[in-house]
Amino acid sequence: MMSLKQAGSCGSAFIHARERTACPMNRFRLLTVPEVAEWLNVSPGWVRDHAGGRRRPRLPSIRLGKSLRFDEGAVSRWLDELQGQKAA
Repeated sequence: MMSLKQAGSCGSAFIHARERTACPMNRFRLLTVPEVAEWLNVSPGWVRDHAGGRRRPRLPSIRLGKSLRFDEGAVSRWLDELQGQKAA
């Protein structure tokens, strides 16, 4: 299993949202279901359910054929929005 501190495809480390770094040209890594599950400390099934729209809140995702991927920046913004709603 991939560690959260392991280097990404762009050479940036996959780290907590507050410490993230962008890939060249302001692009973020595409993450897999297990990577997002580990980041959020939830099960892969939870990630699939929320990405597919079967559960709320809807997790932003990208479908590539049968594969499900997650833009690191979009997930980070999604987390920031959830934290903002909780504070309000």
